[in-house]
Amino acid sequence: MYSHHFAPDLLQNSLEALGHIPGLCHVLYVLIPYIRTHDLSSWRYLLAMKKFTLSFLFAACCLSGFGQNFVIDTVYFGYNRYGLSPESKVTLDSLASQFVDFPNYYVEIFGHTDSTGTDEYNLVLSEQRAREVAVYLIGKGAQVERVNYEGLGTTKPAESNRTHRGRSINRRVDVAVLFTEVRIPLPEPPVDSSKLNLVPVVTIDPASLIDTIYCDYAQFPIASDKSYRIITPKGTEILIPMGAFETESEELQVTVKELFKTSEYLMAKMPLIAKNGPIECPGMLSFAISDGRRPVDIVDETKFEISLPTTRREQDISVYKGTGGGRGGRRNRRSQNSDPGADPMFAAPTRWTEQQGTTVRYLGGRKRKYQFDVSEPSRYAVGRILYYPMNTERNDKGFDMMVKIKGKRWPRTTHMLMVGENIKTSIPFKKKGDKLWESRKIKFVDDKAPMILFALQYDEEGSPWVINYKFRVVDYVKKGKGKKALPVVKMKLRFKQVTEQELQEILIDLDN
Repeated sequence: MYSHHFAPDLLQNSLEALGHIPGLCHVLYVLIPYIRTHDLSSWRYLLAMKKFTLSFLFAACCLSGFGQNFVIDTVYFGYNRYGLSPESKVTLDSLASQFVDFPNYYVEIFGHTDSTGTDEYNLVLSEQRAREVAVYLIGKGAQVERVNYEGLGTTKPAESNRTHRGRSINRRVDVAVLFTEVRIPLPEPPVDSSKLNLVPVVTIDPASLIDTIYCDYAQFPIASDKSYRIITPKGTEILIPMGAFETESEELQVTVKELFKTSEYLMAKMPLIAKNGPIECPGMLSFAISDGRRPVDIVDETKFEISLPTTRREQDISVYKGTGGGRGGRRNRRSQNSDPGADPMFAAPTRWTEQQGTTVRYLGGRKRKYQFDVSEPSRYAVGRILYYPMNTERNDKGFDMMVKIKGKRWPRTTHMLMVGENIKTSIPFKKKGDKLWESRKIKFVDDKAPMILFALQYDEEGSPWVINYKFRVVDYVKKGKGKKALPVVKMKLRFKQVTEQELQEILIDLDN
C-alpha cells in the first residue's frame, strides 16, 4: 500500500504546505469538516484559531494564483460492507473524468466507519473501504503513484453515532483531489502498484458486531437479523443477540420503559406484590418487540442480557417477572382517557413472580448495575421480599388495613398505594365500597416503621386531589375479631386539592 508520511505538524507553516502539494491536499481535507458544516459553532471554533485561519487563507490565495482546483467527494457504504454501490461508482466516474483536464493531480482517500464493533475491526474495515475506492479510481485511469489511501476507523465521525442517520453518514469514504497546472513532484523511488492489494481481510464473528442505540421512550425500529445494545435515558442496557427472532419481517419495532423512583411507581399505579408478600424494588424494566402488529416469536434458548443501574448493592436480590394486568382493551383505554394522571409508560402487572434459577450479577466500580439474562421481552424487576430489609419474621401473617374516605371523591380516577419512607415498595388498595378502600394480608411491614399512605384522584376539571399521610402501624393496629382474624388497621382520611406544582413537590419529597 502506498502511504506518504507527512510532517507531524502540517499546520504550523502554510509555505511548507505550498512547497509540498500532497501535504497541502491533506491540510485542505482536514479543514473540510469545518468548512462544509452547517453548525455555526464549528465556524466559531475555526475563527478562534487565528494563526491556523490566517495560514489557510494565505495558502488558498496562493493556490488560486497557480491555477489549483481542490475537490471533495464522498461515497457511502452499507452496514459492515466495503463493496462499492452503483451510486458510489457514478460519483467516482464523475470524479475520474476530470483527471484528463489537468496535467497533474494528487488524490487522498480516507475511509471511515460508524462506532459499531471493535476499534481494531473498524480500522481494518475503513482501510478496506478506502482501498476499494483507490483500486476503482486506478482502474478508471488514475496513476497509482498519485493515489494515497488511509483508513481512519471511527476517529473522524461526520455525525453523531447515537442515531441511525448519523451512523449511516459515518459509513463513508472521503476523496480529496487537488488538480493543478503545476508539476507535482512524485515520491522516489516509484511505488509498486501491486501493494494496493495487500490490505489484510480480517475474518471476525458477525455476532461481535453490535449496533448501539441510545433510545428514548418512543417506539423505534431495529433490523431483525442484527445484534443491538440498547441504552435507555437512565442507563439501562439491553443486549439483543443476533438471530434471536423467528420472523420474516426485516424490521421490528421496540418499545422500552423503565421505573426507578417511588414517585414513578405511584404515578404508574405500580403494585409491588409477589407470592410471598411485598417486594422492595430498586428498579424495573419493560421492553416489547413486535413486527408492527403482534409480538415476535423468540428462538429457543435465546438470552437477552439486561443491566439495570443501582445506587448501591443489596443482598438477596432476585429477578421478578410481571404477570397479568396490562392496560389493553376498550374499558382500560376509556379509563385512561378519564384520568389525566394515568401514566401510559408502564403497564402495571397484577403480580410479580420470582424467576427461579436466574442469577443476578452485580457490576461494581463505576458501572454499579444489576445484570441478568431473560428468555423473552416482558416486564422485569430486581428486588427482594420485604422481610429482608425490615427484619420481620418469615412466618409473619400480616395485617388487614381499611381506609375510609371522607369529603369529596371521584372514585373512577382514584388510586391508592402504601409506601415506606426507607424502602422502595408500593402496596395497593382495592375499592370495596362508595367510601371504603382496603388491603389485606400486608406482610413483613415493621409496625414501627414510618409508612406513607398516598392516594390521588382527579375531579371533572382535571385538578388533582391528594392524600399524603405519614403514620406508623403500631399507632393504629387493633386486634381482629375472632381467633384466626388478622390484626386490623383502620383510619379515616380526606383528600386535599392541590395544584400540579404542589403535586410534583409531593412526589419529589417521596423520592428523597
